[in-house]
Amino acid sequence: MELRGYVQTFKTGQLSEKSIVANLHWVPKNKTRKIGETSNKNYAELWIGTHPSGEATLRKTKIKLSKFISKHPHVLGISSYQFDNLPFLLKVLSVGSPTPIKIHPSERLAPILHDKNPIGHPDTLHQPVIVVPLTDFEVFVGFRPKNEIIFFLKDVPELNELIKPKFLEDFVRTEKSFYLKKIFECYMNTEERKLTEVMNKFFTRLETADCDTRDRHLLEFIEKLNKIFPYDHGVFMIFFLNHFTLKKDEAIYIRPLIPYSFLYGDAVECTTNTDNDIKATFTTDIKEVSLFIEYADFTSFELDQLKVKPRFEPYLNIYDCDEDEFVLSKATIRKDQYYCIYGKRTLCVFIVIEGMALTMEYTKIKVGTIMLIPPCHTYYMKALEDMTIFMAEPNLVI
Repeated sequence: MELRGYVQTFKTGQLSEKSIVANLHWVPKNKTRKIGETSNKNYAELWIGTHPSGEATLRKTKIKLSKFISKHPHVLGISSYQFDNLPFLLKVLSVGSPTPIKIHPSERLAPILHDKNPIGHPDTLHQPVIVVPLTDFEVFVGFRPKNEIIFFLKDVPELNELIKPKFLEDFVRTEKSFYLKKIFECYMNTEERKLTEVMNKFFTRLETADCDTRDRHLLEFIEKLNKIFPYDHGVFMIFFLNHFTLKKDEAIYIRPLIPYSFLYGDAVECTTNTDNDIKATFTTDIKEVSLFIEYADFTSFELDQLKVKPRFEPYLNIYDCDEDEFVLSKATIRKDQYYCIYGKRTLCVFIVIEGMALTMEYTKIKVGTIMLIPPCHTYYMKALEDMTIFMAEPNLVI
């Protein structure tokens, strides 16, 4: 059963000519992109799921996937005992500028947010996220190790000016993340006028500084962020949050409450069927800074603590984070090889990222093709070119 994903044209995306999302969107339609129609759009995300903010449809009938599942619940297989709809949301990301720095709610927090603000937080679902880069993928994720944060707090005078000395002293002498929270709260509550004044001091000082100091204080990166979000609190976030450039296939798992932002690059993401978050910076949407500070996970992380090591099977990298709602897999198939997606007791959804294949029915699937494989159905293909496929399915198979 072939699907059509829903394209999100957020400001954080990339223009049509550079966006993998645009390519995946247009190629299956066998249409030539019209420059006037697409050049001013930022193609940011391709959503494959039943979320009301961007729902997949059946290709032939254009029926929404959620409506089809409600009429044919058997398509969920054993997942129907736990879920009444597709429990995951599969996405392809094309990031051209920083996404909001945010956290997602945990299972405990999501119902609380919904009860207090059902419009801003319209469901009660938690939201873990797994991301597998398709290119070099630049991110902020999790708080830096303590020694790195202390270094910046002491070595960058403008940052130090925004923090109460007592909070810094307490943070240095203890391992409790509570004191990092107090420092971060102090920074985030800085008035815009004061923050602008301090940032201007920072830029002025480093104009005449030596190269070592400019590099040590991350001037080039901060100037880049400031051009996109002038004098935003997120500009100095690099002093608090880990800044990583992930390589292709270097997957990370972002648990609920861990702060993050995607800065640049292409990736595949899988999460639960929700878009529930608490934004702090890098956004023109509603900011919930006090909630962010109250609930964010202030644990310090190294990159290796966030990485997901895949389980290997023939042709497959399986990224399993022990979430009932989803498990993500990547299949790599060489030209002329045969590949089979074996029938399971639940459904599977896949998207072709690269290559082309011929199915057992002698139909071709190619870049951008999205298929839903019902329970207990086996899907055969022969690769006509080297292929890359990403698959998502509920993690309930016994």
